[in-house]
Amino acid sequence: MKPVKQGEITQTQYQPTQGEVMSFFSTPIFRGELNLNHQSIESQIGMLIEKAKERHGDNDLMNYTTYFDEDLREEMEGMDWYNDFANQVKDTYITLVKDLFGLEVSYLTRHDIHLFAWANLYRKPHQHEVHNHVNSFMSGTYYVKSTPDQPIKFWSPNLMSQFSHMSVDQPIEDKYEGATVVGNNATESEVHFFPNNGQFLLWPSYLQHAVPVIAHDVPEHYRRISISFNLKHRLKIDSNKTGDDMSYGFLNE
Repeated sequence: MKPVKQGEITQTQYQPTQGEVMSFFSTPIFRGELNLNHQSIESQIGMLIEKAKERHGDNDLMNYTTYFDEDLREEMEGMDWYNDFANQVKDTYITLVKDLFGLEVSYLTRHDIHLFAWANLYRKPHQHEVHNHVNSFMSGTYYVKSTPDQPIKFWSPNLMSQFSHMSVDQPIEDKYEGATVVGNNATESEVHFFPNNGQFLLWPSYLQHAVPVIAHDVPEHYRRISISFNLKHRLKIDSNKTGDDMSYGFLNE
């Protein structure tokens, strides 16, 4: 056998130990499809956004959405499809918080679940900066009319720890259909979803996410229509009979 020079390691001297790689601390994102008439909803959302555009003019931060207009959100809630939308989204939410997070839900009704929803329509180069949603437990988006040109992008909540470990990221496109994961075998730093029409996503509200701007000219008749929403519910309170009962309403007087 040829002697090994100092500083050289041969293949036969490679000695990794046997063991198991365990993956922990993942963040769940749910992807599903709503049983609704998406084309009819597309038309009705278009009419709502036209009202927002007339109201807000050239203000590109407000003229593409009903988020800032309570009356337009209430008008959407009165549309013929909204009740089915609310039922399906709330029932999915309850299933997730029960099965994924182990929360007690048997004391709740659908009306105990707060659903705050607003419509969005992109017709030109537009982006939504990085943000998360406060005062809610889970957030989501229903894609009435999607496009392969403009995904929704999520960042890992563990991103700072990945930087300290100097992980090297690369696109992983075959991990989930319709999504590009950016990361490595140990962890993910980003995921870009390219949803189909009618699909919706639900995620913990603390997740940072954004809609990046399209990197090329917007196609003629471009339309990206979505309904975003937040969900939360009241928690069951045990041992709430301590102290002398008193209303705190006077604090607002």
